[in-house]
Amino acid sequence: LNKSKGLIITLEDHNFIDTHKGRLSKQIKNWSVEKIKKTGGDAVKVLLWYRPDASKSIIEKQKKFLIKIGNDCKKYDIPLLLELLVYPFKEDKNYNTNYLSWQDKKHDQVINSINEFSKKKYNVDIFKVESPINASQITKANYSKNFKIFKKLNSATNKKPWVMLSSGMSKQKFIDCLKLAYQSGASGYLAGRTIWL
Repeated sequence: LNKSKGLIITLEDHNFIDTHKGRLSKQIKNWSVEKIKKTGGDAVKVLLWYRPDASKSIIEKQKKFLIKIGNDCKKYDIPLLLELLVYPFKEDKNYNTNYLSWQDKKHDQVINSINEFSKKKYNVDIFKVESPINASQITKANYSKNFKIFKKLNSATNKKPWVMLSSGMSKQKFIDCLKLAYQSGASGYLAGRTIWL
Protein backbone atom coordinates (compact mmCIF):
# COMPACT_ATOMS: atom_id res chain seq x y z
CA LEU A 1 0.00 0.00 0.00
CA ASN A 2 0.96 3.63 -0.50
CA LYS A 3 2.61 4.55 2.80
CA SER A 4 1.07 8.05 2.70
CA LYS A 5 -2.40 6.47 3.03
CA GLY A 6 -3.85 5.34 6.36
CA LEU A 7 -5.03 1.74 6.82
CA ILE A 8 -7.92 1.15 9.22
CA ILE A 9 -8.46 -2.52 10.14
CA THR A 10 -11.54 -3.95 11.83
CA LEU A 11 -11.41 -6.03 15.00
CA GLU A 12 -15.02 -7.13 15.49
CA ASP A 13 -16.68 -10.18 13.95
CA HIS A 14 -19.64 -9.28 11.71
CA ASN A 15 -21.56 -12.14 13.38
CA PHE A 16 -22.86 -10.64 16.61
CA ILE A 17 -24.89 -12.35 19.37
CA ASP A 18 -28.54 -11.24 19.25
CA THR A 19 -30.64 -11.79 22.39
CA HIS A 20 -34.04 -10.51 23.52
CA LYS A 21 -32.23 -8.17 25.92
CA GLY A 22 -29.74 -6.72 23.42
CA ARG A 23 -26.81 -7.41 21.11
CA LEU A 24 -23.27 -8.40 21.99
CA SER A 25 -20.31 -7.59 19.79
CA LYS A 26 -17.45 -10.07 19.61
CA GLN A 27 -13.88 -10.06 18.38
CA ILE A 28 -12.77 -11.95 15.26
CA LYS A 29 -11.31 -15.29 16.36
CA ASN A 30 -7.50 -15.30 16.59
CA TRP A 31 -7.37 -11.58 15.86
CA SER A 32 -6.20 -8.76 18.13
CA VAL A 33 -5.09 -5.15 18.43
CA GLU A 34 -1.49 -6.39 18.60
CA LYS A 35 -1.87 -8.29 15.30
CA ILE A 36 -3.48 -5.27 13.62
CA LYS A 37 -0.49 -3.16 14.70
CA LYS A 38 2.00 -5.78 13.49
CA THR A 39 0.13 -6.10 10.18
CA GLY A 40 0.77 -2.41 9.54
CA GLY A 41 -2.60 -1.03 10.50
CA ASP A 42 -2.75 2.67 11.34
CA ALA A 43 -5.96 2.42 13.36
CA VAL A 44 -8.27 -0.19 14.90
CA LYS A 45 -11.96 0.00 13.98
CA VAL A 46 -14.60 -1.51 16.26
CA LEU A 47 -18.32 -1.65 15.56
CA LEU A 48 -20.22 -1.70 18.84
CA TRP A 49 -23.93 -2.46 18.90
CA TYR A 50 -25.28 -0.30 21.70
CA ARG A 51 -28.57 0.85 23.16
CA PRO A 52 -28.73 2.78 26.43
CA ASP A 53 -32.00 0.96 27.20
CA ALA A 54 -30.65 -2.60 26.73
CA SER A 55 -30.45 -4.88 29.76
CA LYS A 56 -27.88 -4.02 32.43
CA SER A 57 -25.91 -7.21 31.80
CA ILE A 58 -25.70 -6.56 28.04
CA ILE A 59 -24.63 -2.94 28.61
CA GLU A 60 -21.94 -3.97 31.08
CA LYS A 61 -20.57 -6.64 28.73
CA GLN A 62 -20.42 -4.16 25.85
CA LYS A 63 -18.63 -1.62 28.02
CA LYS A 64 -16.08 -4.20 29.25
CA PHE A 65 -15.56 -5.38 25.66
CA LEU A 66 -14.59 -1.87 24.60
CA ILE A 67 -12.54 -1.03 27.70
CA LYS A 68 -10.31 -4.06 26.99
CA ILE A 69 -9.86 -3.01 23.35
CA GLY A 70 -9.22 0.62 24.32
CA ASN A 71 -6.56 -0.44 26.82
CA ASP A 72 -4.89 -2.64 24.17
CA CYS A 73 -4.91 0.28 21.70
CA LYS A 74 -3.23 2.46 24.31
CA LYS A 75 -0.67 -0.28 25.04
CA TYR A 76 0.23 -0.72 21.36
CA ASP A 77 -0.01 3.01 20.58
CA ILE A 78 -2.62 2.74 17.85
CA PRO A 79 -5.76 4.90 17.48
CA LEU A 80 -9.20 3.44 18.22
CA LEU A 81 -12.04 4.32 15.85
CA LEU A 82 -15.40 3.45 17.37
CA GLU A 83 -18.48 2.88 15.23
CA LEU A 84 -21.66 2.93 17.31
CA LEU A 85 -24.91 1.53 15.97
CA VAL A 86 -28.32 1.70 17.65
CA TYR A 87 -30.42 -1.37 16.78
CA PRO A 88 -33.92 -2.81 17.21
CA PHE A 89 -34.82 -5.37 19.87
CA LYS A 90 -36.50 -8.53 18.60
CA GLU A 91 -39.97 -7.24 19.57
CA ASP A 92 -39.47 -3.82 17.98
CA LYS A 93 -41.13 -2.69 14.79
CA ASN A 94 -38.86 -2.96 11.72
CA TYR A 95 -36.64 -5.52 13.47
CA ASN A 96 -33.71 -6.68 11.33
CA THR A 97 -30.33 -8.28 11.87
CA ASN A 98 -28.54 -6.58 9.00
CA TYR A 99 -26.64 -3.32 8.93
CA LEU A 100 -29.53 -1.17 7.73
CA SER A 101 -30.20 1.93 9.78
CA TRP A 102 -33.08 1.20 12.15
CA GLN A 103 -35.97 3.41 11.03
CA ASP A 104 -37.47 3.83 14.50
CA LYS A 105 -34.35 4.88 16.39
CA LYS A 106 -34.59 7.97 18.58
CA HIS A 107 -31.93 10.66 18.31
CA ASP A 108 -31.39 10.51 22.09
CA GLN A 109 -30.34 6.85 21.76
CA VAL A 110 -27.57 7.82 19.35
CA ILE A 111 -26.47 10.90 21.30
CA ASN A 112 -26.52 9.22 24.73
CA SER A 113 -24.46 6.32 23.36
CA ILE A 114 -21.79 8.70 22.09
CA ASN A 115 -21.87 10.58 25.38
CA GLU A 116 -21.10 7.36 27.28
CA PHE A 117 -18.19 6.26 25.10
CA SER A 118 -16.58 9.69 24.95
CA LYS A 119 -15.50 9.06 28.57
CA LYS A 120 -11.74 8.79 29.06
CA LYS A 121 -11.81 5.18 30.31
CA TYR A 122 -12.70 3.85 26.83
CA ASN A 123 -9.69 5.45 25.08
CA VAL A 124 -11.69 6.23 21.93
CA ASP A 125 -9.79 8.50 19.55
CA ILE A 126 -12.42 9.07 16.86
CA PHE A 127 -16.12 8.27 16.44
CA LYS A 128 -17.75 6.91 13.31
CA VAL A 129 -21.40 7.80 13.90
CA GLU A 130 -24.73 7.15 12.29
CA SER A 131 -27.07 10.02 11.65
CA PRO A 132 -29.19 10.67 14.73
CA ILE A 133 -31.99 11.45 12.28
CA ASN A 134 -33.56 9.00 9.84
CA ALA A 135 -32.86 9.78 6.19
CA SER A 136 -36.55 10.46 5.47
CA GLN A 137 -36.50 13.32 8.00
CA ILE A 138 -33.43 15.06 6.57
CA THR A 139 -35.25 17.79 4.67
CA LYS A 140 -34.91 21.53 4.17
CA ALA A 141 -38.16 22.01 6.09
CA ASN A 142 -36.67 20.25 9.13
CA TYR A 143 -33.28 22.00 8.91
CA SER A 144 -33.48 24.08 12.10
CA LYS A 145 -34.74 21.18 14.24
CA ASN A 146 -32.18 18.76 12.77
CA PHE A 147 -29.30 21.21 13.18
CA LYS A 148 -30.01 21.40 16.94
CA ILE A 149 -29.89 17.60 17.14
CA PHE A 150 -26.56 17.46 15.29
CA LYS A 151 -25.14 20.15 17.59
CA LYS A 152 -26.13 17.97 20.58
CA LEU A 153 -24.35 15.05 18.92
CA ASN A 154 -21.23 17.19 18.51
CA SER A 155 -21.31 18.15 22.21
CA ALA A 156 -21.70 14.49 23.22
CA THR A 157 -18.33 13.60 21.64
CA ASN A 158 -16.52 15.55 24.36
CA LYS A 159 -14.36 17.31 21.71
CA LYS A 160 -13.24 14.04 20.12
CA PRO A 161 -13.27 14.05 16.30
CA TRP A 162 -16.17 12.34 14.57
CA VAL A 163 -17.08 11.28 11.06
CA MET A 164 -20.39 10.24 9.50
CA LEU A 165 -21.27 6.79 8.24
CA SER A 166 -23.79 6.57 5.43
CA SER A 167 -26.14 3.74 6.52
CA GLY A 168 -26.94 3.09 2.87
CA MET A 169 -28.76 6.44 2.39
CA SER A 170 -29.34 7.71 -1.13
CA LYS A 171 -26.45 9.86 -2.34
CA GLN A 172 -28.50 13.07 -2.14
CA LYS A 173 -29.74 12.31 1.39
CA PHE A 174 -26.18 11.59 2.48
CA ILE A 175 -24.98 14.90 1.02
CA ASP A 176 -27.78 16.68 2.94
CA CYS A 177 -26.79 14.77 6.08
CA LEU A 178 -23.13 15.73 5.63
CA LYS A 179 -24.04 19.42 5.32
CA LEU A 180 -25.69 19.24 8.75
CA ALA A 181 -22.79 17.22 10.16
CA TYR A 182 -20.04 19.53 8.86
CA GLN A 183 -21.85 22.64 10.08
CA SER A 184 -22.07 20.97 13.50
CA GLY A 185 -18.39 19.95 13.79
CA ALA A 186 -17.87 16.67 11.90
CA SER A 187 -14.38 16.00 10.53
CA GLY A 188 -15.40 13.94 7.50
CA TYR A 189 -17.07 10.69 6.55
CA LEU A 190 -16.36 6.96 6.28
CA ALA A 191 -18.94 5.55 3.93
CA GLY A 192 -19.49 2.29 2.10
CA ARG A 193 -22.88 1.38 0.67
CA THR A 194 -23.96 4.87 -0.36
CA ILE A 195 -20.85 5.10 -2.52
CA TRP A 196 -20.69 1.48 -3.76
CA LEU A 197 -24.40 1.37 -4.62
